Amino acid sequence: MPGQVATANLVLDGPMLRTTVLISDLVQRISRRRDLKTRVEKRFKGWVHMLLNGILDFALSHNIEAVAVPSASLMLKHTDQSRKVGPGVVTMDQLAAEVTLASGA
Repeated sequence: MPGQVATANLVLDGPMLRTTVLISDLVQRISRRRDLKTRVEKRFKGWVHMLLNGILDFALSHNIEAVAVPSASLMLKHTDQSRKVGPGVVTMDQLAAEVTLASGA
């Protein structure tokens, strides 16, 4: 069955590509179907890494000089404070560190 695992919002700002949201609605709502939790987590564990790789591929293919990903603290600052961020969430800070390591910067 076809479907969407994750999505991102992208803004092209001159030579900079900014991403404002990386989200997987499927993974976020898995608590509603506990019987499928293990299966979904095993299959889509790396969804955020796949999505970030797609963003970087888009940037490379369009000769974009830099990609800006918000930090976890910035995202949490602009998130509903009554919402609990669960354990196991990959933060944007962790992703930024991985991108920096991968690029050799």
